[in-house]
Amino acid sequence: MMSLFDEEQIMKSFIRSERYEAVQESASKLDSIASLRTGIAIQ
Repeated sequence: MMSLFDEEQIMKSFIRSERYEAVQESASKLDSIASLRTGIAIQ
């Protein structure tokens, strides 16, 4: 049986993961916008 501490750590880890993914997605969108403005394809 998991303790409350384990569940809390799992939730904290999940939240960090979700934030990281959101930042990566935002960065990707900004790269896309920048490439559209400059006409350069970033891969």
